[in-house]
Amino acid sequence: MKTNRILMLAAGCALLGGAVMAEDVIQDFEGFGSTPALMQAVSHIKAGSEVELEFDTGMDEGNSMNLALSTAKDTWYTQVEFDVTPVSLFDVDSVVIYLKLLPDSSNENLDIQLKDKHGSTIAKGKKIGTQSISRDSFMAYTIDTSNVKNELARISFNVACADGGTANLAVDNISIIRK
Repeated sequence: MKTNRILMLAAGCALLGGAVMAEDVIQDFEGFGSTPALMQAVSHIKAGSEVELEFDTGMDEGNSMNLALSTAKDTWYTQVEFDVTPVSLFDVDSVVIYLKLLPDSSNENLDIQLKDKHGSTIAKGKKIGTQSISRDSFMAYTIDTSNVKNELARISFNVACADGGTANLAVDNISIIRK
């Protein structure tokens, strides 16, 4: 699987004029041994949403962070914010977060924001319907950071109500693509 991602990146780079870009995984969830350990890295969670560590369900059959983002308590909006080890985005072209839609997921509007250590948004991804996320394999959700000079410290997973249910997502291999 990792070889396939490298080949896909190499092919994509060839199409972009031969620029060589490296993908560095900054969080693969392998360092967490339990859901309580994972919860130590969750800085904010709105009522009704849940975070869980799943074993052997991530990319390369490793761990993943599963999110149940429910609009049941607040019919307009829910959010989970996850802290990462701070990383400078000065020479980073994009941040890639691998997502997979889990069973029993409603169609909600997802956007992911990158934040600095103060909680200020420094970059945002495109808003997508959760039903557009693959159920069969992890897909790349890419956030352009080519003009960002700040340090990434937190990732905010935000769901706005569409169907009024719960978006169930697996998250894995949060990565940066260097220029």
